Amino acid sequence: MTPFESRLHPDSGSFQAHFQAQRTGMLALIDGLRAPGQRVIDASARAAARFARRGALLPATRAVPAPVLATMREARARTPHAVRFGVARF
Repeated sequence: MTPFESRLHPDSGSFQAHFQAQRTGMLALIDGLRAPGQRVIDASARAAARFARRGALLPATRAVPAPVLATMREARARTPHAVRFGVARF
């Protein structure tokens, strides 16, 4: 079997230029993905004083803790039908 010989030369100028162009493009895409999340964080920070004046919790701190969510998901997975709670009518 003949050995594989690569024609890529990572030290060459054209390879480095292509690599840098690709890297810059990927970093720009990552920044684009982070931008909406940063806007939410900034809006939450601006609203923090308003929530504090009212004595309310920020929406992020009102979230359901992960163990509670896991328990709810497990219960849903074990119950093949919808669980309905109601009051008996007389």
